[in-house]
Amino acid sequence: MQRLRVARPGLEWVLSCSSPSLAAWPDAFGAVHRDYAPLDEPREVRQALETVKPSLVIFARGDLWPELVQGAASGGRPVAVIGATVRPGSQRLRWPLRGLATYVSSQITWVGAVSDADANRWARLGVAPDRLSVTGDPRHDAILERVCNTDALCPLFGWRDRRTVLVAGSVESADDTPLLHAAARVLGAHPASAMLLVPHETSTHRIDQLEMRLSHMGLAPAIWRPGEATPAERCVIVEARGLLGDLYAVGDLAYVGGGYRRGRLHAVMEPAAYGVPVLFGNAAAQPTDGERLVAAGGAQACGPSELADVWGYFVGDADSRKRAGLAARASLHEGGAARTARSLLAL
Repeated sequence: MQRLRVARPGLEWVLSCSSPSLAAWPDAFGAVHRDYAPLDEPREVRQALETVKPSLVIFARGDLWPELVQGAASGGRPVAVIGATVRPGSQRLRWPLRGLATYVSSQITWVGAVSDADANRWARLGVAPDRLSVTGDPRHDAILERVCNTDALCPLFGWRDRRTVLVAGSVESADDTPLLHAAARVLGAHPASAMLLVPHETSTHRIDQLEMRLSHMGLAPAIWRPGEATPAERCVIVEARGLLGDLYAVGDLAYVGGGYRRGRLHAVMEPAAYGVPVLFGNAAAQPTDGERLVAAGGAQACGPSELADVWGYFVGDADSRKRAGLAARASLHEGGAARTARSLLAL
């Protein structure tokens, strides 16, 4: 979107989403309007399209809304999928969903696939070869080009001095038991280790819940908010929205939440950009980003009983930690955003 604005300054964006966390983002990619996606029913989709009158409808990754795709295509509006992926075990590739998925995919104007393997799976779903390109992942450019907000993090850089810090980001309730038990073990065994915990939900109830559980484990956490002084405790809960992508810069390694719920792993590429090893839960059917990081040697998927051992190993072995961090960073590739933007301009 940044590249398209440079090429076509007059373009206006309407952003729709289904995630409350995206709805709360402060800048919303510079969209002129943002809202939750319409209910995927013919009447609601028709009203939305007649109101917005889009010149192009874009889906990210592959989370297609069938009525919205059909409504746009039947009205002569091009439909694109960017950063497109299909997991090898996706239900869309199997009966009975394959028939519907193939019908929906056949109406797509252009697909920019993340990899050759993803492109092959989109072709199996009925996307014609002349409508299919391999672009790489445009999200990698956004991550690699991100400018860290160091001013907000100054107190935490002071806090991490001479400590080996794990930044646990997007922590969900399903992560609590394995992560907090691992923290008690690792922080107890390694006096120079520390944890910065960033919950996925930052409500008062959630913060209080984490503080209580950590206190019962003897970890005596501090609550830190942007603008406050440097905390003294080795276990710190961050109560803030929109800082996680920068907070990974404070860490020597990262834990990304959601991995103990099937298919719900959160963004692992943000910590990878800072050259730190990434740990996450080993629930079956992890998203492709997690699989790629593991294959590159930059991440480990840990069972609940393994997390403390893997964390402790990286705390005690700086060379292995650096090698894994560099492998994580090297798994990110530039150029996907430019290739995607050029194809969208043609539409």
